[in-house]
Amino acid sequence: MKVHFILISGQGNWVKRAQGHKASFCLEDTKCDPGFEKKWNCTRGGDQGVSPGCFDIYSYKIDCQWIDCTDIRSGSFYLRVQLNPGNQVAESDFRNNIAKCTVYHYGNFVIANKCWIENCESGVDTYGGNSVGNCCAFPFLYNGKMHHSCTTNGHKKKWCSTTYNYTRDKKWGFCFN
Repeated sequence: MKVHFILISGQGNWVKRAQGHKASFCLEDTKCDPGFEKKWNCTRGGDQGVSPGCFDIYSYKIDCQWIDCTDIRSGSFYLRVQLNPGNQVAESDFRNNIAKCTVYHYGNFVIANKCWIENCESGVDTYGGNSVGNCCAFPFLYNGKMHHSCTTNGHKKKWCSTTYNYTRDKKWGFCFN
């Protein structure tokens, strides 16, 4: 499963400052919160997964587990994490696949806090445009045609409508993916 990490700054008109990805080779229940039991374990083979109340852990020493922010100036940012971009792995609910955290970069260390789930039904978050980071709405109507994914029609970068009828509402943003 792929996971994208993006460090962004700004309010409304997001600017990508750094990015990275996590390339996992196995989804398993490494640890679980009290009251939850492990179900999935890669050493047994077979199906993989992460159970409710459980999580997998990867060491920072393994490649593809971090973002290089060496050349980023100190300041306040948001860390945006998206699991399963493009919804390629089957899930019962894709709406909890995007999270954002407030991140403070102090030059030689970073602190993240105030994290929240973005309830994005389409799984595609936006920046810029006039929708203040709202999610894409698929399918959407634009110039008499239904679009089921981000498009470059009318723009150089991929964009989407954040309502189901762009022709009427004129609400849009650039697609993160």
